[in-house]
Parts: sequence; structure tokens; C-alpha cells
Amino acid sequence: MPATSLQYKLTTTRTGYRQLDQALLDMGYLQNALIRHRRSATGCHKGQFSLKLQNAALTELRQDEPVYDNYSRRLMVSVAKRVNLAYAKAFREPMAGFPHTSSPYRFSTLEISEPAVCHLKVSDDGETGLIHVKGLPLMKFGTDGRLPDDQQPKVFRITRSPRRWLLTLVFDQEPTEWPQPQLHSVGIDPGVKQVITTIDETGEFLQIPGFDDSEYRKVRRRLMRKAQRQRDSGLKDGRARFVSHRLHSGRTKSRFRWEGTPSSNYLKTISQLRRVEQKRADGRRGFQHRITTQLVRDYQRVCIENSKIHNMTRSARGSVEEPGTRVKQKSGLNRSILSQGWYGIRAKLEYKCQWHGRNFIAVPAKDTSRTCSKCGYTDPANRPSQAVFNCQECGFATNADVNAAENIRRQGLTLARAENSSTELPGRAAGGPKGQQAQWKEQGPEPLNHVLRCTHEPLP
Repeated sequence: MPATSLQYKLTTTRTGYRQLDQALLDMGYLQNALIRHRRSATGCHKGQFSLKLQNAALTELRQDEPVYDNYSRRLMVSVAKRVNLAYAKAFREPMAGFPHTSSPYRFSTLEISEPAVCHLKVSDDGETGLIHVKGLPLMKFGTDGRLPDDQQPKVFRITRSPRRWLLTLVFDQEPTEWPQPQLHSVGIDPGVKQVITTIDETGEFLQIPGFDDSEYRKVRRRLMRKAQRQRDSGLKDGRARFVSHRLHSGRTKSRFRWEGTPSSNYLKTISQLRRVEQKRADGRRGFQHRITTQLVRDYQRVCIENSKIHNMTRSARGSVEEPGTRVKQKSGLNRSILSQGWYGIRAKLEYKCQWHGRNFIAVPAKDTSRTCSKCGYTDPANRPSQAVFNCQECGFATNADVNAAENIRRQGLTLARAENSSTELPGRAAGGPKGQQAQWKEQGPEPLNHVLRCTHEPLP
């Protein structure tokens, strides 16, 4: 059943905010310990990591470590589920990679699955909600009349962001049924100057400019210059230095580090910078929700270009032996592409189409901008500039993004017809690359409390 999420701003006391920060830190240490705990078993013992056995390990940990005995068991189980899902995804999609440990200070979400009735309560007037979980402070939020009266949430999450604390409630609830759209299909071409260009079967097109974040960039540049001056002052006074850090790829990178506690002014600047970036991200997310909701409401089949963003934003600097050309221009283009948020638009379109019974079709990006939508002639010379399309065969001239959107729409309809008429049997090819399988030395996992002691001393 589709899930409906409601998000609220969470408030508590000053002591409560510090208590929430400490809870996030403790759960971050627990997540790292669970990852190392799973790595400690090899061979057939990898199959022993069922949720039941992991819960038994958490029980032993709560008995040995009083720090975690003060927290609700559901908080710890949710961390174990998160690690379990990450490993399941790694086995299902090898390219995703196995989870690795990270700084516990980056842990930012507390989750409760299937909360009890006492965890969430609503005041008599229905305007204030209360959250109380063992180990966490009493938290409040304004309900604004959106909470279902006859249903408890199946999950709620407490998330720390630079601007505020957020509460997300997830309900098993069917989304609002939308009427069948009058228009059949739409083609969507992502762009740099225009975030998307759309065209439907009637020939009507629409170009939507990207989210205007010029004011945010201006404030961000000012704060970054201020932070850089404070770093230079720390280096000059001997209060900071650069430390070599080895990345996962094997490269070495120098990182700025303070010798002791950073200055209060520097911490204040960094806090302001994070709030500005978060405000910019919130505005862009709301902008994406508005345009994707309108598209899904108006069209039955949504066809969008399957852009390989990772390849498109690859650096052009090259290597020492073969240095790249026009590196600065390519860097500016990469920033423009990433600032538009193409992947966010596509992801929101995909799940909204699934919710409301629409057809989502991802079209390969090859030659969509070079092919004439009128005669089908393909030639790189058809696009003399970024905004102009001029067919060398039939002389058809139009906006380049509009022509690409029409090609995407037609190819999407062709893919949909081919998928509906396919007679292939379900399944996938068996087997894989031949070769001798790796010989694993089988051993059981180490106790979770021993892993936690080895990875974090002293305990928080």
C-alpha cells in the first residue's frame, strides 16, 4: 500500500535539543559498530545475520553497556534495520557497494518503526502533538489538522537539519485519487537555462526557468569569504594546520584542522553558511514538487530523457600527461547542471506516477537533440548553437529544447508500445563470469559489545 508522509517542525527545550544531539551521536557509534560486527563474520556465517539474531546481539549490548540501556529498544532496532537494508542493497546491486563506517557526528536521523500508542499523543483540542520516547526529551509540534483521526503512524522520523528539527510521520494511506487526465503524453527535456522544456501531443510547449537562487549564492559567497579569512587567521597564529587525509580511492588530500577548539566566530559563520544552504535546498525542493505535481496531474504518460548526470558532469582536467582543455568552462557547466536538480525532478516524477497510476518512461538520451522531429534526419550539424535547431535535410527550424522534447515524447510512446507487445518470458539470464570462487575462511561474528569497545573508546 502506498505511504503518505506528513512533515512538521519539532520543538523542545534547550536541554532537550542537547539530549537529541547526544542521542544522534550514540546511534552513530552504534551504526558503525553494527557495520564492523557484520564484517567480522565470513563464509556461511554471513547468512546468520537475520533480524532476530541481530536483536539478540542488541539485547546483550544493552545488558553490558548502560549507555544504550537508557534508550528505547525501537531506536536501536531501527539502526540495525538500516544497516541490514544497506547490505541487502549491496548484494542485490553490486555497483552500489557495501556500507562503510563514517563519522558518528554525521548521523542525523532517529527512526521509530511501528511506534506504540504512548509514543505519539494529540492534545484535546487537536492542535498540538506530543512525542515521547524513552531516552529522548518531550517534543511538540503543531498538527494543523492534517493528522488522521483513526490511524497511528507506522513510522516516524526525527531529523536534524541546519535550520530546524523535523518530524516526519508515515501512514499507510492511499493517496488522493486524481481524475483521468485529458492529455495523453508529454515529453520532457532537462536543460541548463530552462530547467525543463515540455511538449504534448497538441504541439503546445512550455519552458520553465530554473529555481532562482542568485540571492542565496550571493550570501553564500560572502560567508565563504568570511570563513576563509578566519581560517587564514588561524593558520597565521598557529591555531590551525593542514592534515593529510587518505580517501577511499587511494588519493591523498589535505584537510584543514584546528589545533584545539575553533573560535566561536568561525563556528557562527559555519552555522550561518549551513542554514543558507539548507534554505536554498528547501526552496528548490518545493519548486520541484510544484512542477512535478502539475505534470503528473495533467498527463497520462510522462516521458523524460534518461540523462547520465554522472558522465555529463565529469571533470575535464585530464591528467598530468594529457591535460584537459577548457577546464574552467567545463567546471562552470558542471555547476550549472548540478544546480538545476535534474535527478530530483526525475525521482519525484517517478514515484508520483506510480502513486497515481500514470506511466513513467525514461528515454535514452542518445541523439535526442540532434534528430529532426519532423523528418527524422540525424546530424550533429543540425544544432549549430545551444538554443537553435536547424535541420540540414528539410530546413525545419525551431528551438533546440522543444525539438528534443518532441523526440523524447515520440520515443517514449514507441518504447511503451514495444513493452506492451513484448512476448519474452519473465526472468533473467543465469550464470556469471567463469572462474574459481574465492575461498573464504569461515568464522562467526564477534560479540557486538566487543566490537563497540574496540571501535570507540571511551564510550560516549
